[in-house]
Amino acid sequence: MDKNDLKNNILKSLKDPKLMNIIAILLIAVFAFVVLSFFNKDGQKTVAKNTTQETETVAKTNEISNYEEAQKEELRKILRSIKGVGEVQVMMYFESSESKVPAIDTNEQASVTEETDGNSGKRVTNQNNNASKVVMASGDDPLKLKTLKPKVTGIVVVAEGAEASKIKYDITKACSGLYDVSSDKINVYPMK
Repeated sequence: MDKNDLKNNILKSLKDPKLMNIIAILLIAVFAFVVLSFFNKDGQKTVAKNTTQETETVAKTNEISNYEEAQKEELRKILRSIKGVGEVQVMMYFESSESKVPAIDTNEQASVTEETDGNSGKRVTNQNNNASKVVMASGDDPLKLKTLKPKVTGIVVVAEGAEASKIKYDITKACSGLYDVSSDKINVYPMK
């Protein structure tokens, strides 16, 4: 077979509709594979980003929950050490979750302009420019000055020995003093 015969056979084969359909299907499949692999890479990045955000949210929730549990446990220990108090159960209500205070760069400018015209007219113009922006630490994270823990807004205590009014008063005073909660927000009940 020489070159011309080979060329003629290939051209003849390409004119066959069945072969053209197979080639078209193969080209469409390759194109679809390329497009899907392109979108799949972005999908993997999105899934990874969402997973990271969910992990951060769970970690923050656990941190807040740990803080609240630690406060309850410390209060239980303190109340158990009061004379006449036995076993204690505590429930605390918190105002909100913790909040972070960012560093803010503030730029304030003030200018006063006084103008007098030829007819003894006087005009005073005051101009104040205030600009503030959050200071960024690294990347997209703001620089945090401090973190405010959640404030206790109410406490319920169930304690052995709370039948006695002196014990009830001592428990209320301890809770009020520790968490700066008014005594009307503290409920003390005797344990069964």
